[in-house]
Amino acid sequence: MKTTSILVGALAAVATAAPTAVEPRGNRDFSNFGNFGGINNFDFINQDLQYLSLVNSLDFGILAQLSSVNNFDVFQFNSLFSGNQFDLAAALQFQQISQLIQLGSLGAFNSLDLSGLLFNQLNFGVLQQDLFNFNLGGLVNQAVIPQVVAVIQGGGVFKE
Repeated sequence: MKTTSILVGALAAVATAAPTAVEPRGNRDFSNFGNFGGINNFDFINQDLQYLSLVNSLDFGILAQLSSVNNFDVFQFNSLFSGNQFDLAAALQFQQISQLIQLGSLGAFNSLDLSGLLFNQLNFGVLQQDLFNFNLGGLVNQAVIPQVVAVIQGGGVFKE
């Protein structure tokens, strides 16, 4: 009984000493996390990708937190934020960011070092040369562009 009491007491001391403060998630000022100017401060130049990020309500504060706390290299996505392509490769990278943000918001990466997580190392061989250059922007109906711009500027509503 005495050994059990000592063990429980030691574990309780360790548990109370462990850091438990979790910073609340939501819209944040990215200046707290460092310089993200190299990736356009998480702002897409391409309006189609910017529209998708707004419609999907992506919280880039979580991505910034993964970068600063979990050592995730967000600069792997530099070409996505600073480029003006809306092709299949950009759509796949956008999906990767979306999944990272979703998993990060669930706390799946808490206390994990993500410095070894590399997305730009994927090699799809022949597909990468031909299929990835398929322009998805050509599939966007030009009649909805004013609505897309209105949503991006924050003053629009979705209309059929």
